[in-house]
Amino acid sequence: MKSTDNYHLKKSKLLFKVYGGFILFSLFISIVIRPLFDESLYFLDLLVGLPVLITVFLSPLGLYYSIKSIKQKEASKVLRYKYLYYHLFFCVLILLFISVFISDVKQFF
Repeated sequence: MKSTDNYHLKKSKLLFKVYGGFILFSLFISIVIRPLFDESLYFLDLLVGLPVLITVFLSPLGLYYSIKSIKQKEASKVLRYKYLYYHLFFCVLILLFISVFISDVKQFF
């Protein structure tokens, strides 16, 4: 296979690494750094919330590239489906997050 044959799979991998790294950074900030401060700092809230927002936009895009990779039968079957399941997991988490957010907002009205 040529290196250009795995175009969609490479995009899918890259997107997963980007938003996966942001999520790990967010978890590190919320678990390790936040307890060190007594008062709530808006900057730390932004550092935790921004990676989640990035994941909301990049995860469906990664799922799209993963599905395109499966349709074009790029690389090995195991590798294609591995990244498909990773992106599906984060898409399901996003849907759960949005449903919880909507139910919390509905309580105020």
